[in-house]
Amino acid sequence: MNNLTVLIGTCDAYRSLWANFSVCFDRYWKHRTRNIFVGETISVPSYAGTTFETVLCGKDRPWGQRMLEGVKISSDYIFFILDDYFFHYSYSAKQLSTYIEDMKLHKMNRLQISTSGHQKYVSLDNVSYDKIAPDSKYLISMQPSIWSREFLLKVLVPDYSPWDFEIKGSRQLTNKEKNTYVDRLVPNVYFNAVRRGFTKTVGWEDFRKQQKLKDF
Repeated sequence: MNNLTVLIGTCDAYRSLWANFSVCFDRYWKHRTRNIFVGETISVPSYAGTTFETVLCGKDRPWGQRMLEGVKISSDYIFFILDDYFFHYSYSAKQLSTYIEDMKLHKMNRLQISTSGHQKYVSLDNVSYDKIAPDSKYLISMQPSIWSREFLLKVLVPDYSPWDFEIKGSRQLTNKEKNTYVDRLVPNVYFNAVRRGFTKTVGWEDFRKQQKLKDF
């Protein structure tokens, strides 16, 4: 898929997640895409069959500034995720192709392809997705989504943290952003392995055993 880049945000402190992330990604992402880790000073080794590039940005640059380095070298459509998203669902090639074609057709800025319980939606008659309401929380979300590269370049502020990106970024777009959509029919696609402060998420041990992963 030449028109879709997978962009994964990481940092040196999260390197203990990379092996499990790679195993799950290789197991469930069955597509030939350019896959880019954007990090600080340590390159991501090859743990499984998937090939990753690593863009190293240095230790003292803010998250937003680092992520922009990856966005700038990505294709027109970007599947933007984080390194603690351990996948357990496979999107089909037909799904991804349809998503991108629909994004072009309806001029979508972002199509969220993972569920969230903290947003407000507007049902539409002419498309098979819901629109995220212009006054909703999390108009910007790090839930797995396909982004228009052009839109991501506009809203990703260099000094943002991931939390600033979601909270401040959404606030900036309130009642202005009308081209953000969600596929609410897609099931839960990943396990969010850690919470803020690098605390293991409740349910990690069960997920680890189910997916035959190593502890971190």
